[in-house]
Amino acid sequence: MYLDVNLGLCIDSDEELMSEIALGADAALHILFTRHRAYLRSIILKIVRDKVETDDILQEIFVEIWKRAGSYTRQKGRALGWMVTLTRRRATDHARKNALYSGAKERYRSEYSELITEEHIQVETDDLRSYLSMLLSRLPSQQRIVLETIFFQGLTQREAAQQMSIPLGTVRTRMELGMRKLIHIIAPARHKVA
Repeated sequence: MYLDVNLGLCIDSDEELMSEIALGADAALHILFTRHRAYLRSIILKIVRDKVETDDILQEIFVEIWKRAGSYTRQKGRALGWMVTLTRRRATDHARKNALYSGAKERYRSEYSELITEEHIQVETDDLRSYLSMLLSRLPSQQRIVLETIFFQGLTQREAAQQMSIPLGTVRTRMELGMRKLIHIIAPARHKVA
């Protein structure tokens, strides 16, 4: 039997903890987190291979456990098995999104550099910044701000997210949407030159 004097819970199994979490007992979530965080973290780290992102995903998983505890039943198997499945799925989803994002980012970079090469733009850094500012001004403000922060201030996406106090995923989404719109804005000029 598991007794946590500080939290006032006397709980024997993970399944009982899940039942308590479903009833809104945050102390039960704390016990479950304490019991399994190292194991679940190791699963995520093997898939994602980034310690900071691993910790973010682990936190997201426990938030999801909190929200979905009511959907867990003993008929689905042991609670730990359910959590491991959830963990693997979320880590795999995250790894896929990162791979897709990296591929898209690289495609946008190569397309953009091709456009510059095709147009033979020979400008000084200030002129290029002015040209990019003009293009960025045509974007929705949230996308423009993210791109300016990353490209003009030289911040990483994580640093930009922290500076703007928004989630990293939001920064990535706004950047991807902004880059797509920039490609469409520049595309007509590309066809005129070709």
